[in-house]
Amino acid sequence: NPFQRYFHILQPPQDFPNLPAWSTWLAYLEAYHIHFHRYRGKNVTFLEIGIQSGGKIAILRDYFGPGFTYIGIDINNTTRMFDSADWINVEIGDAASRSFWAEIKKKYPHVDIVLDDGGHTMKQQKNDNRGNVATHTCRRRLHL
Repeated sequence: NPFQRYFHILQPPQDFPNLPAWSTWLAYLEAYHIHFHRYRGKNVTFLEIGIQSGGKIAILRDYFGPGFTYIGIDINNTTRMFDSADWINVEIGDAASRSFWAEIKKKYPHVDIVLDDGGHTMKQQKNDNRGNVATHTCRRRLHL
C-alpha cells in the first residue's frame, strides 16, 4: 500500500522540515488505497474538505500522477499558502454554508473523488451529502 509507505517514510516531520505535516488514522491508509487505486495514472479531480496542515496534497499528487487536480476546501484562511501550483486550488469557506457550496459547484462542476475530512459537525456533514458535494457530476465519482 503506497499510503502506508508514504506515512512511514515521512515520519517524523522533523526529518523533513520543508514538507507539510500529514496526520491521519492508520486505518484510513488501507481504505484510501482500496478506493483510490483505480484512479491512479488517470486524469482525476480530487476535492478534499479539510486541508488542515496540507501534508496530504503532495502525497496525493505522487500517488495519482501528473493528471491529478486538487481542490481543497477549508474554513481557515491560512491554508491558502498551499495554493502553490497550477494543479492545486484552495477555496476558503464554511462547509455548513449552502451558498458556499453553490459557488463551488459552479466553479468546479466535475469532480471525481470527494474526501470529507473537515466537516465534523452534523450540520456540515448533512450539507456535504445532501445536494452540495453529492451533486457534482462525473461518471465515476467517489465520495468518502
